[in-house]
Amino acid sequence: MASFERSGYAPPAWLLSSHRLDRETERLAGWVREEGADLFADNGTHPRIEALEDRHRPGVVELSREIRALRRGLGPGRRIPVASEVPASLTRRAREAVGALLDDVDRDHDMFSGEALLADQLRMGPTHLIAREDYAVATMLALGLEREITRLDVDWFRRRNRITLGFWREVVDDPRTRDIDVFATLSAVDYNTALAVGRMAAQAGVRRVALGFAGLNSDSTFAERYMAGPGRVLPGAAPRRYVRMAEILCGLRDGYRDAGVRLLAFHALGCGASSQFPLLAGAFDWWTHISTDATSPLHDSVRDRVYYDDTAWGDRLHITGAARRVLGGGEWSFSCPFCDYVRGRFGHDPEAARSWWEDAGRPDPAVEDLDPEEPLGRHLPAFATARGSATAVQTRARTAHNHWMLDTLCAEVPSRDRAAWGRGHLDALQAQRTRATRLGLAAAAHILDTLA
Repeated sequence: MASFERSGYAPPAWLLSSHRLDRETERLAGWVREEGADLFADNGTHPRIEALEDRHRPGVVELSREIRALRRGLGPGRRIPVASEVPASLTRRAREAVGALLDDVDRDHDMFSGEALLADQLRMGPTHLIAREDYAVATMLALGLEREITRLDVDWFRRRNRITLGFWREVVDDPRTRDIDVFATLSAVDYNTALAVGRMAAQAGVRRVALGFAGLNSDSTFAERYMAGPGRVLPGAAPRRYVRMAEILCGLRDGYRDAGVRLLAFHALGCGASSQFPLLAGAFDWWTHISTDATSPLHDSVRDRVYYDDTAWGDRLHITGAARRVLGGGEWSFSCPFCDYVRGRFGHDPEAARSWWEDAGRPDPAVEDLDPEEPLGRHLPAFATARGSATAVQTRARTAHNHWMLDTLCAEVPSRDRAAWGRGHLDALQAQRTRATRLGLAAAAHILDTLA
């Protein structure tokens, strides 16, 4: 927030989690509201999920090993077993692990003050509020306790979501939230569970739904089928994060349609992959307002040294790739205010960089070459990186650029014929992405078409 505060650039909305609320973030939240931007007050669930995962991970190590062995033994192109392929003993032990986890989650709910959480969220002066939620399903997914292993039925997911709906009801009935848009954070793992909980939420009066995608998008496995009614086979195996996202979004949409209720707003918690934005656009009816947030722009810029490329619809581009583009005769656009600031402060000399590169025998640039003490780092300081605080300004600018880039892409999604645009953009993006992402986009498009 601090970088944006001084830049003059005003994003349309911000999200602040309750677990990050302190005197400084409360001040910045006040600044956001003074600027007239929307502010989402998140419920701070993520650290609780991490704590539960850490406590229960040791108890599922052997179980996880057996699940991986089962998946690898399914044969070429298959990783998702059908019911007859899962040993009864494995399902029994997986359910025992779920039972132990639920005991812990429910104790956590009992110890956690919903009133204290709401008070913290209201201190932000929010326009939108993510109500308290049940996080049993999110923690199960983090532990690899998938539905095809546990064989939990749809009613089980309804029961866990009823807890969330109870928490949501407490918030919307509080007179202090009368002028705030309150979201219920639902949990689902496939089309069937999303359909059921979407219908249930609609009947309970929920008009604004949030759903967490951080855990779903951390899944690196491939899927060759999805659950919509009976299992349906995809044209080919694809990254499960795209398959699951598509079927869950369609399930929620159809649950509201079945109930004859309009879903007014959907917020994708932790969804920062630009290639998935068209999927969000393509899944919902025109009247559903869509928003998203993510910490991935921060993690990508700091940990992975990645820019979101404004010439490739936000695709990830490592700083060495950005340098390689300039060395090859291209240029970085410097279209965002943060990149432009870095160029103005530190300079940018592509001709000197190319001269050094030619004299050095045209080496493939490495991270070490971008140290500000090295020639390439001096000539292309916007891409410079080093340990400590030597390139802290560049890192902050890269983080701000990534957020700016996602804001810019969201603004490109049209209001008129949004679903058709999203479906078409899934096809268009396939020419720009890696093979795995292309497979994911194609699978998502297939699911949208099948469940239209």
